[in-house]
Amino acid sequence: MADPLPPFPTQPEEVPWPTQEWARGPLPAGLDRAAFDRAIRALTDLGPEDGVTRAVLVVHRGQLVFEHYGPETDRTSTLQSWSMAKSMLHALVGLLVGRGAIDLDAPAPVPEWQGAEDPRAAIRWRDLLRMRPGLAFAEDYVDSGVSDV
Repeated sequence: MADPLPPFPTQPEEVPWPTQEWARGPLPAGLDRAAFDRAIRALTDLGPEDGVTRAVLVVHRGQLVFEHYGPETDRTSTLQSWSMAKSMLHALVGLLVGRGAIDLDAPAPVPEWQGAEDPRAAIRWRDLLRMRPGLAFAEDYVDSGVSDV
């Protein structure tokens, strides 16, 4: 099957990866800065009824080229991604499934789960992606005495 997606550009050799911090670089030359600033404001000026954007970071060719933080947020803040991370993960897994690199019915490749007596060995990629691995889990954001969150 032909790959309909172009390959991602390779990581420039002068940009180390992985690291504890992004290398920093300039915004790309030729960028329409006024349009860029309008787009950032459109994200960060939304009212609470439309969602809240606490941070915008732009990585270009392996370098952090722009960062903006909302009120009470800075580069040390821990932010919850909630379902956004699931959406991104599922898109990437879908690409890998399409390329034949992942079999959704294969056991999840977690070495710690592969013991002969470990019931988690039966958990498949498909189970994890559906968030239904068969494990007990209490998702309660109010009662900290009961919740697994």
